[in-house]
Amino acid sequence: MYKLIVVSMIVLLSGCSSINYEEPLNGPRAKVRFTSDSESVTVVYGYEDSNCQGEKEWMRLRKGYLVNSSPKTLNIPFANNLHENQFKEFYLNSTREYVFMFIGSNMSYQKTYSCGVPAKISIDEGKMYELSYNYSPQYCTASFYEIKGNENSGFQKVKIADFTNRPAGFGKQCSEMFKKSRMY
Repeated sequence: MYKLIVVSMIVLLSGCSSINYEEPLNGPRAKVRFTSDSESVTVVYGYEDSNCQGEKEWMRLRKGYLVNSSPKTLNIPFANNLHENQFKEFYLNSTREYVFMFIGSNMSYQKTYSCGVPAKISIDEGKMYELSYNYSPQYCTASFYEIKGNENSGFQKVKIADFTNRPAGFGKQCSEMFKKSRMY
């Protein structure tokens, strides 16, 4: 049993590259930061469309060391106190709606607790955003912020939406995808 736990921990802390998203090089786009407050690995899945077709792992986040980590920053304000593996910043195409699923987990006493939060966001060209995942085994959330302002007058985070692990309004197809079992 001990070997199984050790192997499970290695798998949770490693995996493939921590980034599997190719950002647009030009066109209408916005900067988006993805964060997690979890000290365990958080996996972020993205979907090709708002009907949850084409699920793909986009990235792995962790507040701490992460094997095969690929830190990624666009210098969006308010990242100073975040560990380099705790966030990733990307350009996203601003002409479409995005659906993401954050899944965090924690191993405790030979049990794995997992908590997933789906989020649906729209972004505007030239703006900066943050989609932040907060982990708890019983109830996890994600918050979506716009980061407004400029270097002369300062920046502020303005909350746009909150998402929970009790999704509503995503449709039947998305709900089925969110309930799907995953092994990271």
